[in-house]
Amino acid sequence: MINYIIITAARCAPENRQTALSHMPGFAADLISKAGAVRCRFGVTMSGLVPGALVFVQMYESLAGFEKAIDVMPQSKAYASMLNEAEVDIYARNLMKAMPISFTEGSAEAKYLVLTRAMAPKGMSQDEFTGEVQNTASIFADGGALTMRLGRIMTGSNPGGYMLGVSYPSLAAVEATYGKLATDSGFTSFANKIDINMRSVVRLHG
Repeated sequence: MINYIIITAARCAPENRQTALSHMPGFAADLISKAGAVRCRFGVTMSGLVPGALVFVQMYESLAGFEKAIDVMPQSKAYASMLNEAEVDIYARNLMKAMPISFTEGSAEAKYLVLTRAMAPKGMSQDEFTGEVQNTASIFADGGALTMRLGRIMTGSNPGGYMLGVSYPSLAAVEATYGKLATDSGFTSFANKIDINMRSVVRLHG
């Protein structure tokens, strides 16, 4: 069960990007085998605040796993290679508590991840915000989304805000989903209440 999500973003020179990506599977394997990560995903941003940035997502059942990950990082040869060979420069790391969203995962290969960050208006409770997002789950599924996770940001950029991560098999599925959302009155009403301050499309490489 995934209860905590950590998203790390880093700058990397274009000529070093493939080198950095080549070390990410090894780093993910270290986190899974030695820190108990439930799942790791990684890729490169295509759009958003920092196009071309590297994104690495770690998911854990408990914060004890992330504590272990902090100890694993300096011992991981793959992580050291990312920093030294690829000269990766980490500029953001958000720790989030996963919110209870019910969503049936698809079986196709996820090739894209759309990350959307938002702040709730004053007076909107965590349960209310989560419920509003849950109400859109069927629209995301109908559009072709494969996974859907919502996190409440504990530390990092915009603490107290929310991050929605949705994976897709293609950009056509992303377009279809947002086309459906645009015509849904419930989503439109919700979107008008909140402050969406970031949306990035990540091309997944693992």
